[in-house]
Amino acid sequence: MLGTHLSYDKKNPVKIFDLASELRCDTFQFFTSAPQGGQKSPYTDEQVNAFTSAYMSSAYNGKLSKRNILIHAPYTINLCKYIIDEEHVNRFVNQMITASALGVSVVIHPGSICNPKNSSTEVKNNNYELGINNLCDIVTRTYNDYNITAPLLFETMSHSRTSDIVGNKIEDLKKIYDKLANNINPDLLGICIDTAHLHTSGYNILSFTKMDEFYRQFVSLFGLNKIKAFHLNDTESKMGGGKDVHKRIGHGLLSNNKNPYIRVSISDLQNSCFGYIIKNKDFINTAMITETHLVNNSEISSELDYLRACL
Repeated sequence: MLGTHLSYDKKNPVKIFDLASELRCDTFQFFTSAPQGGQKSPYTDEQVNAFTSAYMSSAYNGKLSKRNILIHAPYTINLCKYIIDEEHVNRFVNQMITASALGVSVVIHPGSICNPKNSSTEVKNNNYELGINNLCDIVTRTYNDYNITAPLLFETMSHSRTSDIVGNKIEDLKKIYDKLANNINPDLLGICIDTAHLHTSGYNILSFTKMDEFYRQFVSLFGLNKIKAFHLNDTESKMGGGKDVHKRIGHGLLSNNKNPYIRVSISDLQNSCFGYIIKNKDFINTAMITETHLVNNSEISSELDYLRACL
């Protein structure tokens, strides 16, 4: 189920459905507020009704479950601080209330512990546990206090494994998932795999075979059906380098490209992690979103068709 990240105009929601259809997207992702800001209040009834009306009148009505449409939470939400920041909590609450009203899913970065400089290993370990517990407490309270029905997908992160970013190891996400699943309907929880982030955090997914090995590792930890979305991004950054730079599909290391100015052949792409994800029947109904920062509509359509050719 392929799509891309699109701009959203809450004053005219019809635009995003029309553009998605023009680009031949199966689904799409968008921000409901500035990615570097935050949602100061939930959407109004008028804004929610406008989105619902746009969906109902679009080509996607009856073909695309709204739960397979993704909102990306603002980057400024950090629920993993070892000291809770109420402003971040409010942004999260507003995002989840909005997503529930719209009927869509939310992808979120887990956050960062924000350890003080020169913290000892013991302090870092204690703060890590505090940060994980803070996130889980905030999410649980939000779901229970506001009757949240929107699925929440935690994204794999790109930073090196020595940083205090949470989510650059799948074990982090498993710990979060298990804590939340005791208090929230597990059907409302999932993982979003970002291919570029996996690579730059040190996971080897440089071929079809290596992606299969990673998926088996993931399933052994989580079980089946926990990956609810993919961010399909190529990258020029080295494996384990922690540098989050997205590249067009077929132009980066994840496609085994030796010449970034010319994208690899379809057969080469089929043998990459992208080929594995596109072909895997476990992901037939899984949203796959490109975030390669293309702005030309014909280039976006071409990239999606290029990925579809892996089938």
